[in-house]
Amino acid sequence: MNLETLASRIGQFTVPNADDGEMFLETARLELIRESLAASAYHPLADLPLSKIYKHAEFRGSRPLILLSCHIDSIYKIYHTSRCGGELLGNYDNSACNALLVEAMLHNLLPPQALVAFTGDEEDEGRGADQTIGILRQENLFARVEMVIVLDLTEEHYRSHSHTIENIFVRKDRSGSLLKFASKRDLEHYLSASVASPAFVNHAAPDEAWQYHKHDLNCFSLCLPCRVLGADMHDDPGVAITEDSILAYVQTLARLTESVARDLKDRQI
Repeated sequence: MNLETLASRIGQFTVPNADDGEMFLETARLELIRESLAASAYHPLADLPLSKIYKHAEFRGSRPLILLSCHIDSIYKIYHTSRCGGELLGNYDNSACNALLVEAMLHNLLPPQALVAFTGDEEDEGRGADQTIGILRQENLFARVEMVIVLDLTEEHYRSHSHTIENIFVRKDRSGSLLKFASKRDLEHYLSASVASPAFVNHAAPDEAWQYHKHDLNCFSLCLPCRVLGADMHDDPGVAITEDSILAYVQTLARLTESVARDLKDRQI
């Protein structure tokens, strides 16, 4: 995996994918994700109207798990992508994170106990996240969820960092958890042990982490910094992301998930 591969994947995935709050209506990006993962170690766990969940071949439902959630719905009217002066320019909310997550999956950079959900309705009511939790409850996996990591874009720390950590929430009912955090600051210290010089954002815009917080889960958002080219990141001019940040973002995701998975394994012994 290198910069050219990642940039190419982001460009490929910058196509429409939209829903009406009940089901996906435009599925060009969703089909590309399915095709990309068809011969990989990942297989569908659930094919829901607003959530497409994948599990690794070595995933074990009897063990603690991490949930990675990456919304796939977008609300642009047009789609474009280009490169100029060390930046990628385009409609990347949330195709950039979709692409980087798929590349991490294809290169086996994530621990097998990490489930991956591509969700819809994030731009409205968060029903994709709710459907994800609903099927995990139905499959008797909800009690195994120790950490939720949401992947999304942010307007914070552009150029100064390759990622931010935002919207941190800790579980209130910790009786059945292996990972017990007394406060958000406690979780910040925990994450700081895995990532060098993390950029924490204390007052971030709401995203899917808020929806998972409603289900009383440890969760946070790992965000890719961008520069807005229009009025906001949802405008058709889109955003810019630096070429330097995309590989570093994937590496940070890999380090974080592996660190949490290793800690969960140690706590079970």
